Amino acid sequence: MGPGGGSQSPKIKYVDQKTDIQKIQTDAFRQQTKLGEIAYQQNKNNMRLGAQLDRTNAKFFQSQNLRGIRQTGAQTRLNIASQGAQTRANIDKQGEETRRNIRTTGKQERATVRTQGQQQRKAIATTGQQTRKTRKVEGKIESGLIKDRGTEQREAIKEQTKGTQAIRGTEGIEERESIKEQTKGTQAIRGTEGLEQRKGIETTGKEQRQTVGKTGEETRKTELQREMFRRYKENRDYEQAQSQARA
Repeated sequence: MGPGGGSQSPKIKYVDQKTDIQKIQTDAFRQQTKLGEIAYQQNKNNMRLGAQLDRTNAKFFQSQNLRGIRQTGAQTRLNIASQGAQTRANIDKQGEETRRNIRTTGKQERATVRTQGQQQRKAIATTGQQTRKTRKVEGKIESGLIKDRGTEQREAIKEQTKGTQAIRGTEGIEERESIKEQTKGTQAIRGTEGLEQRKGIETTGKEQRQTVGKTGEETRKTELQREMFRRYKENRDYEQAQSQARA
C-alpha cells in the first residue's frame, strides 16, 4: 500500500532464454524426401524421352512430307503431261476443222464473186446500152437546140449590129463636138495658166532678188562686226602684253 492509499500495478520482468531447436528426422520425412528425388529423376527421364520422341516424330513426319511432296510432284507432272497431250490433240483437231472451214469458205466466196461478176457484167452491159440510147436521143435534142440557138443568136447579132452602128454614129458626132469644146476650153485654160505662171515667176524673181540683196547686206554687216571685234581683241592683247612687259 502507498501513502495515498492507492494500489500500484505489479512490474513483470521478462528473461530471454535461448531455445535449442533440434531437427529430428522421422521416417515420414525421409520417405517424402526420397519420393521427391525419385519424382525429379522421373521427370528428367520423361523430358529426355519426350525430346527423343519429338525428334523421332519430326524426322518421320519430315520424311512423310517429302514423300508426299514427291508423290504430289509426280502426280502433277503426269497431269500436266496428260493435259498437254489433250491440248495438242485439241489444237490439231481445231486446226483441221479450221482448215476445212477456210477451204469451204473460200469455195463459197469464189462462187459468190463469180456470180457477182456475172451479174455486174450483165448490169454494165445493160446500162451501157441504155446510156448509148439516151445519149443518141439527147444528142438529137441538143443538135436541134443548138441550131435554133444559132439562128436566134445570128438574128439577135444582126439587130444588135444595126443598133450599135446607129449608136456609134451618134456617139462619134457627140464625141467630136465634145472634143472641140474641150479643146477650146483647154486652150483658154492653158493661156490663163501660162499668164499666171509668168506673173508668178516675175514676182518670185523680184522676191528672190530682194532676199538675196538683204542677205548680202546682213552678211556684210556681220563680217564687218567680226573684223572690228578681231581688231579690238588684237589691240587689247597687245596692250596687255605691253603692260606686262613694263611691269
